[in-house]
Amino acid sequence: MDYHYHISPGGEESGREVITGTEYILKDVEDNPEAGDTETTYDALIQQYVKLNIEIHQKALEKAHKEYLLSVFESAPGAGEKRSFSPEELREKLAHCIRLATEYYQYVENTGHELNRYLSANYLSMLSSISVQPTVNLKLYLVIAIILFALVGGIGAVLLGRALDFIDYFRYVDKTVQLPNRARCDAYIAEHSERLLDEYFSCAALRMDSLSSLSGEFGRSVGDEVLKDFAMILKSFGDLYGFVGYNGSGVFYAFFPNCSSEKLSVILEAVHRQVEKYNKLNPDRGIRFTCGRAVSSAESIFEIRSLLRLAIQRMHAGKPAAVSSKNAGENGQAGADTGSTVKQSDEQ
Repeated sequence: MDYHYHISPGGEESGREVITGTEYILKDVEDNPEAGDTETTYDALIQQYVKLNIEIHQKALEKAHKEYLLSVFESAPGAGEKRSFSPEELREKLAHCIRLATEYYQYVENTGHELNRYLSANYLSMLSSISVQPTVNLKLYLVIAIILFALVGGIGAVLLGRALDFIDYFRYVDKTVQLPNRARCDAYIAEHSERLLDEYFSCAALRMDSLSSLSGEFGRSVGDEVLKDFAMILKSFGDLYGFVGYNGSGVFYAFFPNCSSEKLSVILEAVHRQVEKYNKLNPDRGIRFTCGRAVSSAESIFEIRSLLRLAIQRMHAGKPAAVSSKNAGENGQAGADTGSTVKQSDEQ
């Protein structure tokens, strides 16, 4: 204390410079050659504060212990004197020692708790130095997620649909004529065989008779090419009015729902005209075909297998379909004309 707040003797009267305590301390720090640039932090101050408190408590304990020892030796009897302590005095002295030990332990425990709290606060302050701000635009990310989901879902649906189309193509399409094959025809017949046909359900069986002669004369590739051209003619009417499939061996099946006998005659006549045009453009590779037909109302047959069987029989017989007596007056002549036209094509 005398060093830090020392005031040099002297004054205006003595002509000596008067140095205050603060100036003395600053001068001592500035003139210290061992002192360098130092940085004082809050942590260092806290640790120094704790250290000073510990030293103060230790000095206090040492002082009390020394005072106790001094009092013991001062009150101790001489070498020649003998002094005995009663049990009450011994118990009192032991209790005093216990109180001192408890007090010392309490000092140590409080100091440990304080140090632990300081270390915990310091650790938590380091962890909490990172600040988090809500900079994520949830609406924007939600819109992006919806768009991505729509795109992925759409692409997946397209790929799945195209995959099913590819499967149907390889399973149910004849690669030569690009028409539904025999398996697809059987599936179509099975679908309609579970119920009765409508009143005007028409069925036709067509056979390309010139296929074998073309394949034998020009080769199989030419025969397949002409067969494909004939299939395209039939497909144009099948896509418009019903279903046309290829059963193999140059035989085609055509099914036309809601198609009366008159309408079927018009469709077959249109097919014949298209064949005639094709034959004029390709005189060396003409198409000859035979057709057999049957209509549910005219034949009073409402089961698709029986109706198709009748059309196939008429195709093999090379005869036109019969017309019922109910429609003979109006439609008999039209049916006969159509049949004769197809037969005339066979003869050509």
